[in-house]
Amino acid sequence: MNRISKRVGGEGQWLTGLLIGFLLLVPFQKSFGVGFPLRWRWSNPRPHGNNIVDMAYSPALGLGVQVAERGQIYTSDDLDTWLPRDSGVTNALRAVAFFGPRTVITGEAGVVLYADSVADFRPGTLLDGPTGDWLEAVAASTQTLVAVGDNSAVYTSTDGVSWKRQQASLGQWLRGVAFGNGTFVAVGENGLIATSPNGTNWTSQPSGTTTNLNRAAFTGNF
Repeated sequence: MNRISKRVGGEGQWLTGLLIGFLLLVPFQKSFGVGFPLRWRWSNPRPHGNNIVDMAYSPALGLGVQVAERGQIYTSDDLDTWLPRDSGVTNALRAVAFFGPRTVITGEAGVVLYADSVADFRPGTLLDGPTGDWLEAVAASTQTLVAVGDNSAVYTSTDGVSWKRQQASLGQWLRGVAFGNGTFVAVGENGLIATSPNGTNWTSQPSGTTTNLNRAAFTGNF
């Protein structure tokens, strides 16, 4: 199943609701005798009005990073004031992680970004060539980064710059990955859970569910 068919349901419902709301608004305007065009103004909530897809915080750096749609990146050193940063891309950004002092971001159509300064995000390189797969999640050990996504995609990197696709053959779209206790744990559709010590060799684990698993996090024990 392609990504469009997976995502179109929610958007279609939103468009339907918008159309109904518009049709209701027109007679409302006439019935109350409003003689001027209605004007809508964006009331921007703090810290900004954009949909945040993922966020990471590094206590060592005192830095928080948020990623969003259309290539949007925001950073903060106090988690209160968030500043927009130039990503250089318009791809949807899906995940962010810290690899030591380096910030690493992944997203739509295999986009990978890295930065040692929040003012200088640069594109990474997929060594196996471009891909249409979205990289939905990224996690780091002290030595390796792992990004996972569509069509069972698994990429690894030792620096956040160059990425190698691994033949994981997990058979499901992957949605989340985390690292802890020396193990990477990836989760995905139909209850998939898989573990790896290095991001290269993966073993499927029983989950007891067929529900899609969208995120993984390490809280001290897997």
